[in-house]
Amino acid sequence: MYKMNLFFYINFFLSIIFFYISILFFYKMKLKLIEWEIYNYYSLEFGLVILLDWISLLFMSYVLFISSWVMYYSNGYMSNDKFKNRFLLMLMLFVLSMIMLIISPNIISLLFGWDGLGLISYYLVSYYQNFNSYNSGMITFLSNRIGDSFMLISIFLMMDYGGWNFIFYNYLEFNLFMLVMIILASMTKSAQIPFSLWLPMAMAAPTPVSSLVHSSTLVTAGIYLLIRFYEFFKFNLDKFNLFIYLFIMTMMMSSMSALMEMDLKKIIALSTLSQLSLMFMMLFMGFKELAFFHLLTHAIFKSLLFLCSGIIIHNYKNYQDIRVMGSLNKIMPMVSCYLNISGLSLCGLPFLSSFYTKDYIMELMFSEYYFNIMFILIYMLSISLTLLYYCRLIYYLNFNWLNLSSLNYFLDNKWLMMDSMKLLLIFSLIIGSIMMWFFLGNIKLVIMENLLFMMTYLLMLLILFKFFEKFIKMKLLNMQFYFFMNMWYLNYFFMNKFILLMSMNFMNTMEKGWGELIGSQGVFWLYKNFSLNYQIYQFNNFKYFMILFILMFYLVIFL
Repeated sequence: MYKMNLFFYINFFLSIIFFYISILFFYKMKLKLIEWEIYNYYSLEFGLVILLDWISLLFMSYVLFISSWVMYYSNGYMSNDKFKNRFLLMLMLFVLSMIMLIISPNIISLLFGWDGLGLISYYLVSYYQNFNSYNSGMITFLSNRIGDSFMLISIFLMMDYGGWNFIFYNYLEFNLFMLVMIILASMTKSAQIPFSLWLPMAMAAPTPVSSLVHSSTLVTAGIYLLIRFYEFFKFNLDKFNLFIYLFIMTMMMSSMSALMEMDLKKIIALSTLSQLSLMFMMLFMGFKELAFFHLLTHAIFKSLLFLCSGIIIHNYKNYQDIRVMGSLNKIMPMVSCYLNISGLSLCGLPFLSSFYTKDYIMELMFSEYYFNIMFILIYMLSISLTLLYYCRLIYYLNFNWLNLSSLNYFLDNKWLMMDSMKLLLIFSLIIGSIMMWFFLGNIKLVIMENLLFMMTYLLMLLILFKFFEKFIKMKLLNMQFYFFMNMWYLNYFFMNKFILLMSMNFMNTMEKGWGELIGSQGVFWLYKNFSLNYQIYQFNNFKYFMILFILMFYLVIFL
């Protein structure tokens, strides 16, 4: 308890200090670069580089602010856990890895934070040490290793420029293949198609970890990496149009999967995937500040959503299926209120957090940027499905029958978890308007007709009233729903029988075949047989020696 409170106060006060300094740096257009050279090999420098500008300072303040309240929340959530001190230390290492990634303009030092996030996330996802957690942790770990391989390729390609401090390089002469590697690395970390499988599986982690991972740390690392490299590919955005279609497919897939999902935490995780795709789209349309704006506002209300789900799961005896929940507004009215406000912020209700970014990107699509009608319809449908799966979630939690509510019990330390969410609730209401004032000088004014402006909201209402009852009463055994529930069968793509059989045959042939023959087991077999043969040889020699000795003895006696 003492360690958690200490880390809470340190992170909270550092977040306030960094937020104040970031505002000063933004308005004075200042930055600080600190470089410590550790080793120099010809022209290549290995060292620690720290970049402090308004982007890194503001994002660090958000990470520290959310992590401080997550640690305060963990006082109640992990109070009965045997290894809560170890959990706290791993949580702090996770935050430090994210800070290392944020402040690094050098791709070598950035890799330490990048790898730290992947390694510690493996431990945190498999924290509960059961079969499901082990599988989820391994898939999370291996998916992040794919991104690490892309990062290593980009590091080797960057050696042609004489160093790894990418902020000093000429943007127009940068290697296009290296940019593709960096984009693919960010897509693995932020779980875009075809690397989307690990994100809902990481929900096996404790809820404080899920709140931190899905709001401001692990999944946002890919977005932040592209924000740092934005100056390199902003002159070649027309060459990356294929990625925009991948992002809109991810947005559609995650929204439809959330509509069919019954796990409370997975529904919120799939909504995170949808928002990440929206941020990628903003970046590749050429709006770095707008993507960063949505990244910050999304971090606040998404952390609040996960903390609310943690209290609900805690009080329902670790059940996560929304079909066994109900009447939450009568049993836990404050938690229901917090959940509704953060959910409406997710849907983009006017003048809440994500309204300022979702509405603005829609206006830009209609006014300035040429996209075909199918792309715009898919985007509007994805935004509308957000409202549909949120209303479905609220129906199951608030307006459903009591179900297992008779088994509900209230924890003695529940007030700790409730207190940790109050400030996050306030910021979920006002952070959108605050950030709008903060970014106001860098955002264009778009004026649209009223009917065109209201088109998305009308589509939302149409889908809600037309299809809501069908999704409530649908039969999950119907095969047409399995395609959407299983994230378009991405799990079969990554874990199909052909790959497993091929790996099993490879293991039997190499590891248990030739590997055993020429490896340690083979050496042991040879030594064992040699020793046995040598013993037989020695025994035979001894036998012949005794026979000769007896013959000589008899010859001496009788002759």
